[in-house]
Amino acid sequence: MRLAVCGGSTGEREQICSWITQYCQTCGCPVELCPIQTPQQLRQDMRSFYAAFIGFGDSAGFLAARELRDRDRQCRIVLIDDTSRYAIRGHRIHATYFIVRPLEAWHIVHSMELILGRRA
Repeated sequence: MRLAVCGGSTGEREQICSWITQYCQTCGCPVELCPIQTPQQLRQDMRSFYAAFIGFGDSAGFLAARELRDRDRQCRIVLIDDTSRYAIRGHRIHATYFIVRPLEAWHIVHSMELILGRRA
């Protein structure tokens, strides 16, 4: 499964990728991680993603998620932000989950379970 890990700092993207890799190794599910630094890179990347963790922040993150949703109705989107102000908007674009920073490993585990349909 191809997952996009978008935005945040380099350290945050690396940490998310590490947690996802550990989760997938434990569950035995193959994963291809695609770190993406900017909304423009996500916009230009025309590959389809099984899921995308989008943490560009503020309106940039929400707009990137909305554009991805318009392009790919099947992609599972996890929004990551510093505040909860975009949570309702995330619900409107059918985001799978919304994470308020600071990130912790359990956020990623919970997100992955939702993405894979292992948790209601």
